[in-house]
Amino acid sequence: MVSAGSVIGSGWLLGTLNASEVAGPAAIISWIVGAVLLIGIALIYAELGATYPISGGTARFTWIHTGTLGGFFCGTFSYLQAVAIAPIEVEASLGYLNAKWWHGLENSSSLLTGKGLVVGIVAMFVFTAVNLLGVAWMAKGNTVMMVWKILVPVLTIILIMSKAFNTSNFSAGGGFMPYGIKGVFIALPLGIIFALEGFEQAAQLAGEARNPKRDIPLAVVGSMLMGAALYLLLEVCLEGVAAT
Repeated sequence: MVSAGSVIGSGWLLGTLNASEVAGPAAIISWIVGAVLLIGIALIYAELGATYPISGGTARFTWIHTGTLGGFFCGTFSYLQAVAIAPIEVEASLGYLNAKWWHGLENSSSLLTGKGLVVGIVAMFVFTAVNLLGVAWMAKGNTVMMVWKILVPVLTIILIMSKAFNTSNFSAGGGFMPYGIKGVFIALPLGIIFALEGFEQAAQLAGEARNPKRDIPLAVVGSMLMGAALYLLLEVCLEGVAAT
């Protein structure tokens, strides 16, 4: 659930939106390519987490292999990655607010206005506080939160596909691949790779596993495949309901 919670997040809207803008319906292929690329990394984490069931795997695995200096750098990079999560989530939230409910946060170039900067700064403090406090909350409520995080996109898929799905969208507006194979690969760094990351969290907590050789590979690879399947279905769903 910890790994799945890291994989399934704002990417189910942000990743699908950005991918469809640059690849069209062929964004479906982009999600498949992204999953194939990242499954290799997931398998490495699964193997290391099962072999060395220790906490803080990102830094500790490198420390075992290269010593203190290597462990320090990998631990630092992992920390910087974690620090970047809050502003990324703020950016996604402001983009949705500006488009749907609270206009004026961004200008025509998608840059924050004065009002947007104020809201962004406040949101940064809120998101950071949630992340810090979440360490304590996660131990008690992570499973409940994960059920909710999975239920919302799954219900979205079911409701849209049953009420407003149009297969003609996949060939409209320039065809299935309107921007060519280039668009398929451009979509990868525009939210797809980011959305599929997070599966390594189980390896970070491997020291807490009761049966690491069974649990860690299942958690790491299982969460990654579950997230990829969910995002792929969402892309198909949202492409099918988009205006032609």
